[in-house]
Amino acid sequence: MRRLVLAASFVLAIASLSRAADCDACMPGQMCVRHGKEKDEALKAFAKEKSSKDPMKRKAALDKLGKLNDQHMNARSVDVAKAIADMLDDTDSGIRLAALAFLKTNQEIKTSKEEIGKLLGKMIGKISKPKPSGKMASSPAALEWQNTFDMSKECLDGLGTFGGEDVVDYFVKAIDCDNIMFASEAVDKSAGIHSKKLVNALLERFSSAVPASDEDKKHLIGCCAKAFAAQTAFIEPLTDDATGWLKKARAWWKDKEDSYDPPKDGGDGK
Repeated sequence: MRRLVLAASFVLAIASLSRAADCDACMPGQMCVRHGKEKDEALKAFAKEKSSKDPMKRKAALDKLGKLNDQHMNARSVDVAKAIADMLDDTDSGIRLAALAFLKTNQEIKTSKEEIGKLLGKMIGKISKPKPSGKMASSPAALEWQNTFDMSKECLDGLGTFGGEDVVDYFVKAIDCDNIMFASEAVDKSAGIHSKKLVNALLERFSSAVPASDEDKKHLIGCCAKAFAAQTAFIEPLTDDATGWLKKARAWWKDKEDSYDPPKDGGDGK
């Protein structure tokens, strides 16, 4: 019953996420006195309840921090962001997802990027292994694998929305993931980020999937070709001759790489 209630509360929390109007008295580095007191009380309650055996109490403590996150968008707090990030390791998948959702909209962008990036790095190793199948398809291990996969995609979404040069390494690692489906997702989510390093990662991942022996690999090389074209303005269409396309793309990129001047991405947290 508690799991059902917790799952329902998570859905309601996500549905209600919105960026409220800034408090005129709050500043980027400091909340006003009233909201500062609210923050201190929420952090104190969180410290007390975050290790509770009752998931409802842990979720309630997290939600207090999330309320600060959503209602005072101009007031950045490293303490609040790090406290929310503490729940990324919670034993309950609903609480982990709720914490991630709060970080994805947090105005303490630098801390949020770092925490989401660290989480993604840990999960990539897990989803690189095959999902338990056969007799194990309905096992707790299979469910945990799926939860990790879904949360990894949410991490990509958050980092892609934040953007900035400091998320490039996270995407390069994700694009290189042994999980073909996840690698394709990483390529798609990197669309708004521009970097020579990322362009090279796209070509390398394309190369590793050629020849495309199954539909998943075909989808991956299609994603890479599309992303490469968007990043560089390369106009050669991808055909059934993937090897030929790769040869032309590499030759073209070798000639253009030194003069490549990508647009500056946002997401620097300023």
